[in-house]
Amino acid sequence: MSYVIENTVWPDWEITQEKRALLSLFFELADLKSSEAGPRMAAEIFTSDAVLAGGRGKISGTEGNDLHENQNGGYMTVLIYETIAITQSRKNAWDHIDKRRHVLSRVYTLDKKATDLILVGELKATTKSGKDFRQEFCARAVVAEDAAAGKPRLSLYQVWADPTPMQEALKL
Repeated sequence: MSYVIENTVWPDWEITQEKRALLSLFFELADLKSSEAGPRMAAEIFTSDAVLAGGRGKISGTEGNDLHENQNGGYMTVLIYETIAITQSRKNAWDHIDKRRHVLSRVYTLDKKATDLILVGELKATTKSGKDFRQEFCARAVVAEDAAAGKPRLSLYQVWADPTPMQEALKL
């Protein structure tokens, strides 16, 4: 069993081994310091029309940015990426980070088919300057059956995280 889901608390409704493996592989690839991580995400994790949304950085090939009002009345930028951009998404992921490790602590599902999931987890990382930090995150993952692949794929991955721990660790 992968370190990503080794101690995960799963919902009472069954989440298939294929879906668990998909989530595990996604985070393993996010933690992989290799030029193959992005292309593998696009090929093995996401549907061809997938949306990857987050609040950081800009990736070449991005269709555009949407402003979404947050609960405090302010706005945050949510980037919408095309699959081609997902291929390129890991290019700068290691610019300031030496190592990283994602762990899922809990998974919730909206439906009995486990196609709409909420993930709660933690990122443990070390900067290139040797500073360690931990960052909790929450994400929504929508799983679709990819007819071409014959396996589940993510059609949406949207993540929320407080950037403060990373920002503090990256201060010179």
